[in-house]
Amino acid sequence: MATTTTHIRKRTRSDTTKEDKQRYQVTKKIFNDPVHGSIELNPLLVNIIDTPQFQRLRRIKQLSVTHYVFPGASHNRFEHSVGTCYLAGELLTSLQQQQPHLDITDQDKLCVQIAALCHDLGHGPFSHLFEDVIREIRPDRNWTHEEASIKMFDYMIEQNNLKTILNRYNLNDADIIFIKELIAGPLPENNKKYVGRDSGSKQFLYEIVSNKRTGIDVDKFDYFVRDCHHLGILYSFEYKRFMKFYRVLQLDNGKSELCIRDKEVRSCYELYRTRAEIHQAVQHPVVKGVELLLTKAFISADQSVRFVNSLNESIQLSKCVDDMSAFMQLDDEVLTLIKHAPNNDDTQRAIDILNRIEGRDLFRYIGCTHPKESLTWQKADYEKACQEIITKCNFPKRQPKLSADKLMLHMVDIVFGNQGQDPILSMSCYTKEYPEKATKISPEQISSLISDKFYGQEIRLYCDNRERTICNIVRCGFKQWCMEKHFTLPRGSEHWK
Repeated sequence: MATTTTHIRKRTRSDTTKEDKQRYQVTKKIFNDPVHGSIELNPLLVNIIDTPQFQRLRRIKQLSVTHYVFPGASHNRFEHSVGTCYLAGELLTSLQQQQPHLDITDQDKLCVQIAALCHDLGHGPFSHLFEDVIREIRPDRNWTHEEASIKMFDYMIEQNNLKTILNRYNLNDADIIFIKELIAGPLPENNKKYVGRDSGSKQFLYEIVSNKRTGIDVDKFDYFVRDCHHLGILYSFEYKRFMKFYRVLQLDNGKSELCIRDKEVRSCYELYRTRAEIHQAVQHPVVKGVELLLTKAFISADQSVRFVNSLNESIQLSKCVDDMSAFMQLDDEVLTLIKHAPNNDDTQRAIDILNRIEGRDLFRYIGCTHPKESLTWQKADYEKACQEIITKCNFPKRQPKLSADKLMLHMVDIVFGNQGQDPILSMSCYTKEYPEKATKISPEQISSLISDKFYGQEIRLYCDNRERTICNIVRCGFKQWCMEKHFTLPRGSEHWK
C-alpha cells in the first residue's frame, strides 16, 4: 500500500498544537485492491479507517461460513467497505462532471463516501449469521446490523474525537444525521422523514449507497464483483460502464432520482442473475448445514462467554448488541473465546459442536421442496413440521425411532429481483433523444424471454444422524410429507425407496 503525505488545510499557528498537528497531518493512502485496482482515498476517510471500530471489520467474514465449501471466499467486511466507499466517490465524480448544475458539494461527496465506508460497521461475527443468532436468543429484540452500524458510527466518533476533523472539513451535526440516514434510512427520532438533505433536488444522494427504490447501488456493485472474484464465479456485469450512464433527473413530484439510459436496462437483469448465483453459493446446503451447527454453538455458549460493557459489568454474548463497548469485542475470533471459556455443560456442548464442524461431522442434508405459495413460519411451525415428517418415516420395528429434535427444517428465500419484484418496475430511465426526461419502461419492451417470477422459497431438511439407513428412511418420510402438503417433490425422490 503506497502512501503520500498531505495536509488537510492551512491553520494559523495560534490554533495548532503539536499533538493536534501530529494527529491530523494524515496520510492519503492508496490501497491496492484485487477488484478495483489502485484506490486513493481522502485523508478524512483514512482517519476513519484507522480507528479500532473500523479495523474490527478485518476480522469479520463477508460471506459467513461459505469458505467451508468455497475456500476462496474468506474475504472480510473491511475490503468490501473500502471498495464501496471508492465506488461511491467514482459515481459522484462522474455526476459532477456530467451534470455540474446538480451542485454536488465536497461535503455531499464526503458524507456519501463516509456512509459507504461505515455502512457495515454493525455486523457481528460471521456477518448475517449473527443476526440469526440474536433472533433465536432474543426474538423480541428485533435487532439488525443497520441499527448497530448507526450506534457504532456514533461510538466511533465519540471514542476517536472525530468531530474535530469532521468540522475541519466543514461537516456539522446535520451532516452526521445525513450520513446515518444514508446508512439506515430515515431515523425514528425524525418521524421517519429524511432531514439531512431534505431538498428534493438532493434526494438522489440517498440512492447511491443503499437504493431502497431499485435495489441497485454501489454497495451491490462492490459485493457482487468482489464475491464473484472470491467464489470463482464468472462476472459479466460491467459496473463501471453502468455508472457512466447514470443521470439525475427531476420527476413531476419535484424529487430527483438516479436514472439509467434505456439501453442499459437489460443489463439490470444480468446484475440480478449474478446476485442469484452468489446467493446460490452462499445458501449452498452444506454452507447452511455449517451455519445451523454454528448457531447452536453460539446459543449454547451465550451464558458462558462473558464480555465487559461500558459500565465495567460482565455481560453475556447476546447482550453485547446493547452496548457498543462490548460489541467492539465481537468478531469471528469469538470461536476461540468459546473454546477457552470456563468449563461447564453449556460450554462443553458448544465446544463439541465446534469440534464437529472442524471434523466435518455435519448435519446430513436430506433434500428440499418448494411450496407453491409463500409461507411465513414461526419456530412452532418448524417443530410441528419435523414431528409430522417423523410420523411419515417407516422405521423397522426392531430399530428405535428417530426423535423429531434430530431433524432441522430451514427456509431459504430465493430472491431474483428487488425484494421479489421485477427490478425495472421501479426504475426511471432516459433515452438518447430525450436525455433530460425521465420515463418508465415496461418489461415487455425489454424482452419476451425474461421470466416473470422473481421470488421463491425452498424448504430444506437436515438430519442429525449420518447413518445411511436412517437417512434413507427420513428421505421417504419427507417425500410423503411433501405430497400431503402439495409441495414439489424433492429432486431425485423418484429413486427413493
